[in-house]
Amino acid sequence: MPRSRDALHYPAATSAHGAEQLFWRMFKPLVWLFAIASTAAWLPHLKPFHWAPVIVLVALGNLADLFAVRIQRGMRVSSTHFAAPFAVIAASVGGGLVAAVGCLVGRLAFNRRDWNTFDIAVNLAAASIAGALWTLVERYGLDGNMVGFTAVVTVFALARSIINYGWTLEARSRGIRIPSVNAPIGRLMLACAVLFTPSVAFYSELGPNDASGVLLLALPFLATQFMIRAFGRERELNDSLEEANLSLTESLVNALDARDRYSAGHSLAVAVYARDIALEIGLDHQRAQRIYLAGLLHDIGKIAVPDAVLRKPSALTDEEYEEIKKHAVIGEQILAPSSHFSDILPAVRHHHERIDGHGYPDGLRDDSIPLDARVVAVADTYNALTSSRPHRDAMAPDLVMKILHQNQGVQHDGYLVAALERVLAARPAAYALGTSSEFATSARLGELLGDHAQRQLRRSA
Repeated sequence: MPRSRDALHYPAATSAHGAEQLFWRMFKPLVWLFAIASTAAWLPHLKPFHWAPVIVLVALGNLADLFAVRIQRGMRVSSTHFAAPFAVIAASVGGGLVAAVGCLVGRLAFNRRDWNTFDIAVNLAAASIAGALWTLVERYGLDGNMVGFTAVVTVFALARSIINYGWTLEARSRGIRIPSVNAPIGRLMLACAVLFTPSVAFYSELGPNDASGVLLLALPFLATQFMIRAFGRERELNDSLEEANLSLTESLVNALDARDRYSAGHSLAVAVYARDIALEIGLDHQRAQRIYLAGLLHDIGKIAVPDAVLRKPSALTDEEYEEIKKHAVIGEQILAPSSHFSDILPAVRHHHERIDGHGYPDGLRDDSIPLDARVVAVADTYNALTSSRPHRDAMAPDLVMKILHQNQGVQHDGYLVAALERVLAARPAAYALGTSSEFATSARLGELLGDHAQRQLRRSA
């Protein structure tokens, strides 16, 4: 039976997993439904409000958003959203709902690539919840009390954090890698809500025409944005450390590959092809980078394979082949103690599984093989066949692609084979041969090993 494109992307689900997937598919529509329904429910009860504080808050929010910290495409962090709860306090629920949408207008105008319509639903839902609390605060005469002010802003920030966390889980359920920033950002926003709400209280007392009140109102946006940018700089430092770790990993893997001149640079080449296949099928950059890392480390378990077996120029015996096959499980065991590698373990363990279920180590088949492992498997086979080995010369890329197509649905995922073919078609011939700039490290390593081998031959002569 032919498989759908979606089926090729995700493992077969159990009934419980299927129910979870259904829930996350419904998450965003449910948030939209709540946002629209709650806003509509407020309309008959809205009172006339002063537009001056709403305009000031929306302007300040959009100004702050110009200096937002970009986490990834469609994900920006700024203090602009505080315009909504502050407007609830300064101009009633109606003003808060207007500000919930208005504070995002600047992003649509000046940062369109990071515009996400769902942000409107998040803001309206959180503003409606904050508005309900503000109604209770007014009813019980706490609308002039700092506790009431702080509670409204805190509830808004908490509601946004919860919805955004759900949004993150929904994205991850679709295989999109989202940085784990919800918790620190949520704590930061809650702290700012408590610290800077008093300025809104002073503004309410001074009135919208008082210049000092406007300056007080600007304080929460400026101070919160300063903290967010400090968070962004810390994250950039962490990213730099991640790049340094990746460079070190590349060096160590190249050193491991150097045990055999015929496989020198193989892991780096697999990493490059796997990353580009991942991008071709629409995975985000972060996920593609993790697949790149999985490609780098897919053969790390061969460190436990004896040199006599690994570098044997003739065909392997059955016992030797069984020894080689252990590298997938050993690789997983080597990486398992580090939480940094937890998400790539399935690719390392399962990159020799086959679609027909005749692979190893677990005999998985079809979509039960993790997507990352299927990607690495295609890249691994392509580079192995286009590289020279002791018992054969390198095959031409066109011939290798014919072999991969013949084996799709048997050994490899046909959707991923087609993706690799598109990647090769869009790049120069040197890329298909693994000799373009992306493979510079592996090419240079091969030259060094070749020179070393020649010196060894001269010495033995």
